Amino acid sequence: MSVYRVGLLGLCLLLSAAGLSAEMVERDFQRTFDVKAGDRLHLDHGDGDVVIEAWDQDKLDVAVRYRVEYKRVGVGSELDFEVDFRQSGSTVHVVGRESSQWSFGFFSQNDIEHLYTVRAPSYLLLDIEGEDGDVELSDWQGEIDIRTEDGDLDLVGITSPRTDLAAEDGDITIERLSGKLTVVTEDGYLRVSDCTVTDGRIRLEDGDATFARCEGSARFDLDDGDLALERFRPDGIGIRTEDGDVELDLLASAAMDVEVRTGDGDITVDLAEGTSARFTIDTDDGGIRLDTPGAVDVSENRSSVSGRLGEGEGRLRIESGDGRVVLRSGE
Repeated sequence: MSVYRVGLLGLCLLLSAAGLSAEMVERDFQRTFDVKAGDRLHLDHGDGDVVIEAWDQDKLDVAVRYRVEYKRVGVGSELDFEVDFRQSGSTVHVVGRESSQWSFGFFSQNDIEHLYTVRAPSYLLLDIEGEDGDVELSDWQGEIDIRTEDGDLDLVGITSPRTDLAAEDGDITIERLSGKLTVVTEDGYLRVSDCTVTDGRIRLEDGDATFARCEGSARFDLDDGDLALERFRPDGIGIRTEDGDVELDLLASAAMDVEVRTGDGDITVDLAEGTSARFTIDTDDGGIRLDTPGAVDVSENRSSVSGRLGEGEGRLRIESGDGRVVLRSGE
């Protein structure tokens, strides 16, 4: 018998002797803090899910429920979980920590429930960071800063002057937001609806983004993902993509100022009836299709088209590398 097989057999015998054990860790924590306008919550939730609800009391209440089943084969310490609560000046710190130091063997973990429930006045400033856990936030007025890795973010009814979101692979859904919005994400999907964005900064790598029934100004920077603006009333819009497609369904706006630049992606722009704007389209190898029966002063050649709709109050500028450009408008 080879030395390798002897060693493997010895390992199996040792693990069998150590036994297979199934353990359950159950922990509950709860703390309440007095807070006032200008105070901040710093929450580090790790892999736990977070639900944040607004209430009309000048108190911050945090409840944490942790239920995990784990199995181990071999010799090692047990899994445990603690929450560090601390109030320092105007900031309340809440940090959850899992602890385990396995010396020899195998370990598997099944999270049954890992939940942070936060109730606080909506003026509280939020500083949230986590790993795989999801975050749900509704009816909030204070400034928001959320950073996560694989967790999903779900925000509804946000009237904060500033909302900053950063994620890696998680999806982000936002409904009924007004104010400044910054989103930086890699592979996740972004969907925003029924929002008024006063100063948007949207940066995605491979993920797709959709804005439906929104208005305002924003800059979009995408690599491989697609961008769709549905029934969007634009003020100042800047869009840059590499390989992703761009689909714009734009409502009429006297302050329309839209600029789109793409590499290989296709661009489709639908302008609502009554749109007043001057448009310019330039491409390298891509084709151009114009379906604008009301356009005047049209100048067209193989790689560029320009013209005017209505009085030409707004501006639409499109530049494409290899992608195809389609511009359509009502009468």
